[in-house]
Amino acid sequence: MVWREGAGLFAVGVQWTDKARAMIAAREYRYISPVFPYNAVTGEVQKIVGLGLTNNPALPGLANLAALSAKPADPARLLASARDIEIFNRVFGQFGQFHPDTPAETIAALSTPPAKPRFPAGLEQTDPKGAEALRRLAPGAWED
Repeated sequence: MVWREGAGLFAVGVQWTDKARAMIAAREYRYISPVFPYNAVTGEVQKIVGLGLTNNPALPGLANLAALSAKPADPARLLASARDIEIFNRVFGQFGQFHPDTPAETIAALSTPPAKPRFPAGLEQTDPKGAEALRRLAPGAWED
């Protein structure tokens, strides 16, 4: 992966199969879709494990694969909404890559490790099964 200022995050050194290369050239598939496990609570991406060809990308603002080899990206098409920037930063921020329109104070806040959550006071007495379920979901994460 490489960050290109003004254009975004790109996968480099991808080795497409002959069939995939032909489908991209024929515009049968136009985008990539990254595959990654993430933390369901924070939305933090754990790692990128692969990517697939698709015509319906889940992430907004992806460049058309066939167009990438034809001409440089049009900066006017790179304008992103606040939500697009937020999603981009949640997905790639943990790798140190932030959207170029992200303010410095936001980058600083996103770079700060999250505080350890506090175990809800009194839950043990009122809902012992709920307390045990929380401990099983995130062992060692809750302070007593």
